[in-house]
Amino acid sequence: MSSNTKLSTKPRDGKKGARIVFASETLDLGVIREGDIVDGVFSFSNAGDDTLKIQNVKASCGCTAALLSSDIIPPNGKGEIKATFNSRGKVGNIHKTITVFSNSADNPVTQLNLVVKVEGNGSAHTGGMKKSSAMHPEVEGDMHGSYFEGKCANCHVEPGVGKFGKDLFDVSCAMCHGADGRGAVAQPLRGGEFLNRADASLLQERIAKGSPSNVMMRGFAKSAGGPLDEAQIKSLVEYIGSWKHK
Repeated sequence: MSSNTKLSTKPRDGKKGARIVFASETLDLGVIREGDIVDGVFSFSNAGDDTLKIQNVKASCGCTAALLSSDIIPPNGKGEIKATFNSRGKVGNIHKTITVFSNSADNPVTQLNLVVKVEGNGSAHTGGMKKSSAMHPEVEGDMHGSYFEGKCANCHVEPGVGKFGKDLFDVSCAMCHGADGRGAVAQPLRGGEFLNRADASLLQERIAKGSPSNVMMRGFAKSAGGPLDEAQIKSLVEYIGSWKHK
């Protein structure tokens, strides 16, 4: 090969253009304690023959941040996305996503997955979490909480505005109780022991005021610092109550 011969950067599959390739699309942060802030790195490269342009990097929740090393990556160039997860107020197996929008020819939208197991800090009375005003003042007393404030409101408040029943459950409850109510981070409702012994008044109280035995379940009523009005709470009671003994 002569000295002036150029190596081709054309993708092996024949598709021209920028091409984003991640070393791994899932990052396991292992086991941490509630309240820890941890981070990791998603590494990627441009395996295409044109400049890769990262248009946006969006985390699924305010507790997760994503920092891009550079939004312009030349052919054969490399980049990183630093992901930071704040576990304050969270316990259990957590799954967060980071969505990457780019001009990649074959996958312009890439979903990255962040998984971590968060262990509680205290007694079973607080659902495995330590009730400490020094560490987490937002979980004291009547279940007022940061779930409904700041960046957390992007997930826990705004999607539920103006919604009722199933639509409200899907955006405000399913992230913890599962899309079909069969459990995720939180206990199952459909087919669960709690629902089968709970009447409408108990459901109303738990949704409105939160759980006295688990600070992860905050009060969602406006009177308790939450985002829901009485009509919305009633619609959830009716929707969730329809699952009894199913």
